[in-house]
Amino acid sequence: MTVLDMTKCSGLIGYAIVLTSVILLAAGIATLVTAKTRRAVLPLFLYALAPACLGLLGTYLGNREVDRKIAMVRSTGGRDVNQADVEHARSLAMITTWMGLIAAAAPVVLGLVGIAIKPGEPGRAGATPGASVVDDFGTGPGGP
Repeated sequence: MTVLDMTKCSGLIGYAIVLTSVILLAAGIATLVTAKTRRAVLPLFLYALAPACLGLLGTYLGNREVDRKIAMVRSTGGRDVNQADVEHARSLAMITTWMGLIAAAAPVVLGLVGIAIKPGEPGRAGATPGASVVDDFGTGPGGP
């Protein structure tokens, strides 16, 4: 199954997951390029929850739709529900969770890379040795 097939099966929630993952990927790269400290990279971990939560929401809504259709078939006195069809429908509903988790992995990896390569804050525990404090005028602690 390709990414396009997954997106078609997951509907509007799938498109939202793909859109947020593209936005988060661009924001993560921009943060890595412009951030000067580790603290600026930490919000990427919080933002990574967005596609994961959308994926869980999509799975919940998909499973709820499956349950609604099963109840409708049983209430009308129709044929018995085939368990293979139910399992297939539930596996299709699970696609959005996998899409959300994969989309959430990108900002998490970018955040881990950012923590690894960015220096800590000057004057704090864990700061890079030899880091200097620079004031607003670009001069060090001793002045010009």
